Amino acid sequence: MNKRYLIDVGSSTIKVYVKSDEITTLITSRTFDFKSSFSSTEGISPENKNLLFDFFYEICDLYKLNKSNTKLFATGIFRDMDNPEAFIGDFYEATGLYFNIISHELEAFYLEKAWLGKCNNLDSAIVINIGGKTTELIFCRKGLVQGRELLPIGVGTVLKKYPSINNE
Repeated sequence: MNKRYLIDVGSSTIKVYVKSDEITTLITSRTFDFKSSFSSTEGISPENKNLLFDFFYEICDLYKLNKSNTKLFATGIFRDMDNPEAFIGDFYEATGLYFNIISHELEAFYLEKAWLGKCNNLDSAIVINIGGKTTELIFCRKGLVQGRELLPIGVGTVLKKYPSINNE
């Protein structure tokens, strides 16, 4: 049984999936505040970079991740780095994994692909993926994608603008 690992690195959460026998299962996730002290010129803060690398050292060891069995997709805030090449190089050097920063459009395409055929019995459905920095809406009818909307707002954006929203 060949296991493949898919890792979704978002603006606030990292989700690790294992794909075995065509079944994809979430095996772990961890929340980070990558937006804290982020700057487009410097990227994520040194503290967050250390936390990210430590998490990857842990999961690389635990699941024996390598560039042959692992595909990593970074979204959200990582798209806003002016010089992602330096970070990508540091990440590869530290973990041996490729840090693939994908466009918002490609992120929505992967969401569409994941949902194809899962809404066949519904006249219509909206698949909503709310991330830390972005949101994707996929409109389906009878199992087919009819359209999509990509929004530049996520949970982190809302919490930053309305920090006491969860206090009530």
